[in-house]
Amino acid sequence: MEKLFVPFELAKQLKEKGFNEPCLALFNNSNTPIISGNTPVYNSKTEDESIICSPLYQQVVDWFREKHKIELSTTSWKKESAIGGIVWYYSVNDIGKPCKFNCIDHETIYEALTGAINEAFKIIK
Repeated sequence: MEKLFVPFELAKQLKEKGFNEPCLALFNNSNTPIISGNTPVYNSKTEDESIICSPLYQQVVDWFREKHKIELSTTSWKKESAIGGIVWYYSVNDIGKPCKFNCIDHETIYEALTGAINEAFKIIK
């Protein structure tokens, strides 16, 4: 289940960019997300600066689309030389502008999503 949450470094960047959605997990001076239980965690409601919300990848994809009008998507292709026989690519579309597409082979969908999120950071600065 841990792989469904963005990694610590990405969560820090999201906090800096204003991500403040309710999260089911948090980072507390650790690279492993800690499930918060029944109470959602928000970046703005934590008094301890070392606590950072750990959103799900899907939450981040939704946040970019809803708050910044940026669409992130992934796709896979068969590639015999790849581990598992497939590679993942991502696209970043600043809605209303030409689509940016990255053709780097990623081994997992989560690596591709991380790449897309990093590209989207460049758009929102």
